[in-house]
Order: sequence, then structure tokens, then C-alpha cells
Amino acid sequence: MIEKEFNDRIYTKSTTKKEKCTIFMLQNIGLETPQASR
Repeated sequence: MIEKEFNDRIYTKSTTKKEKCTIFMLQNIGLETPQASR
């Protein structure tokens, strides 16, 4: 729960380009993680 809020905060701060890269990486790396479906 707290981790998600923390991640969301960093998410908002990140740049659009960086955000897209991060989301792409997270989706690839975190496919096994249920939370990664975002």
C-alpha cells in the first residue's frame, strides 16, 4: 500500500519520456507481478 503511493509519487514527478520508458520496462520486468498491470 505505502509502496504503491511512493511509486505513484515518483511516477508523477518523472518526465513524460522517462515515464514511458519506465512503464515499458516495468511492464516487461513486472509481467509476473499482478500490480504491474497498469
